[in-house]
Amino acid sequence: MPAFSAQPLRRKNRTLAEEAVAALMHPIQQGIWQTGDKLPSEAELIRQLGVSRTVVREAISRLQAQGRVETRQGVGTFILPPPLPASSTDSSPDSVTEDGTARLELFRALASESAALAALRRTSTDLTRLRHAASQLSLAPIDSEPDTQTEIQQAARAFFHALADTARSRYLSQHLAALGYSAGSAPLPPANSSAATAQRNWIRQEYATIIAAIQEQDAAGARQATCAYLSRTVT
Repeated sequence: MPAFSAQPLRRKNRTLAEEAVAALMHPIQQGIWQTGDKLPSEAELIRQLGVSRTVVREAISRLQAQGRVETRQGVGTFILPPPLPASSTDSSPDSVTEDGTARLELFRALASESAALAALRRTSTDLTRLRHAASQLSLAPIDSEPDTQTEIQQAARAFFHALADTARSRYLSQHLAALGYSAGSAPLPPANSSAATAQRNWIRQEYATIIAAIQEQDAAGARQATCAYLSRTVT
């Protein structure tokens, strides 16, 4: 990745986190950082931006929420493809709903095909990564707090990113990333409800079913399991 150089941030009419986001977005928007490039280390960003670790982590979290970067545990943070543009300029509520539904339906189709290819191409390392991603989702606390929902979405993003990588199809991966891997996260029940435990167990079982089919190199089974899961979450 080209060297990153930025002047230490100074508060203007924005918070330091907002300034940090803007500073990191600049090389992305200018094409200096390309899709798949790895961001500098956290320590380097702290040094370059002249801010605290907390500010850097908040900026990265905001970029993750915008679908511009993805953090892979133990590896680093990487640039994602830009989000797909809206297919229509109609901003009416019905149009927005229809557009969102269409995007989620496309995600389901692409993810299901990725699962089928993953079953044919997986390695033992791929299976380990899938299981690790699934365990992140099942162990994440479930409640209705925004931060916890973000954790759930990030865990789902890790699973579907691993699934796309296992398929070893560059274009499938790019399109899934553009749609947002977290589209595969399940809607959450109310905090501390009995439904929360049931939701956790259901997600764990669905992911286990997908992984089992991939392990057995059952392409049809992996496709069907993924489609069935997303049919209940992508609504």
